[in-house]
Amino acid sequence: MTPKKYFFLLWTGSLVGFFAGLPFARRVIELSGGPVQDLMAPAKLLVLGIVNIIIHTISIYFGLRFSQKLGIQFLLLNNAKNIVHVLVIPSIVAGTLCTILMLITDSLLPADQLNLYYLASNMNPLHGLLGLIPASFNEEITTRLFLLSGVALLVKKTFKSSSNNLPMWVAIVVTALIFGIEHIPQFIQGASISYILIARVILLNGISGTLFGLIFWRYSFEAAMLTHFISDLILYVLIPLTSHIFMPLKNR
Repeated sequence: MTPKKYFFLLWTGSLVGFFAGLPFARRVIELSGGPVQDLMAPAKLLVLGIVNIIIHTISIYFGLRFSQKLGIQFLLLNNAKNIVHVLVIPSIVAGTLCTILMLITDSLLPADQLNLYYLASNMNPLHGLLGLIPASFNEEITTRLFLLSGVALLVKKTFKSSSNNLPMWVAIVVTALIFGIEHIPQFIQGASISYILIARVILLNGISGTLFGLIFWRYSFEAAMLTHFISDLILYVLIPLTSHIFMPLKNR
């Protein structure tokens, strides 16, 4: 695949992801007790859509350049072979592990009105399925492709490091924290805002952000996207579909 086609593929995916993710975002806000009417207002959608296009165009353009300077792999650009071993298996293992770690951590945290298991088990599976598109495309483009690569490259140039190890570890930790923080507004729409909820959002998304960053570094950008997809597929599609046979992780 040529760089131009790859750019267009990511750009198109981010645009589709914006619209596909609206029902998911609406449901999250609804479960958090916030107002959902304003989200679907035409004027707001227009502004958000334009902002989405601008942010992802910049993120893809510069992210591809930053990450290629760090030696990040792009399977479609490099026409990689043996996709099962370099993409499918690592992503399924990492995505499943990520979900298990998040659910265990969620069950150990103090009880709160909105927790991960409650959110997952009360998600409409169709909305969850649609939400996989912005999660695997938009979030990976802005957070891993652009931000993580940019931070790593900045650290590498600042400290004149000949190795990618320190810059990448710093970038993974920093972007995992940012990844957690940027999810906070989605969960504090309602009146019941608590420090426990904020800590939960940052910590759980920090766990996933760290694992996605490691996969991005060690395997490829596509592997990070698929890992994110698998993790959210388990959380927001499989758990809602089978929640009636799942024992609650703890009494809420």
